[in-house]
Amino acid sequence: VRRLKVACAMALRESPVVLSGYMLCGPGGLGKTELARRVARALDLPFVDTPASTIKSVDDFLKRVRDTLRGSGLEPEETGTDSGLPRRKFPSVVVFLDEIHVLKNPDSFLNLFEPKERRAVGSKEVGDFSAASFLCATTDKGQLRGPFRSRFIMVDLEPYSEDEVAQIVAPIFRPTFEVSQE
Repeated sequence: VRRLKVACAMALRESPVVLSGYMLCGPGGLGKTELARRVARALDLPFVDTPASTIKSVDDFLKRVRDTLRGSGLEPEETGTDSGLPRRKFPSVVVFLDEIHVLKNPDSFLNLFEPKERRAVGSKEVGDFSAASFLCATTDKGQLRGPFRSRFIMVDLEPYSEDEVAQIVAPIFRPTFEVSQE
């Protein structure tokens, strides 16, 4: 979490982009999605939450991001061609892919997560995500192949201990006034 905090602080100073992709790892119920949502809120950017299990192809991914952005009144801008296809630059956004270890055909997404590329090559267009922040999550990082895993900064999350939970909720249960003993 400290790494994300530092990355967000740096992004806010320079531009609203977390330059490296982050992979949130750990068992279900730790708050990986909520953490990603808070990063988007801290950066004041639209949040695209897409379960990787529902993405059928790069084209499907591009459509889902575009549809979510449309809901915020944003559209990608056509900036020319790339590989003979229209190239569309997507605005600054936080894209969260949950359970990425089940992504179908992950090799077709390698360029998207490459820090120097950040492009998604579909069959009808090329999406330029150079202004996007990528946060992904997995409950089983062992299923990620090396080339895929190497494109992310791994953040291993662990459940709170009982003492940590007690510290978190203690302020809620402290009395707001002292009862007089008279």
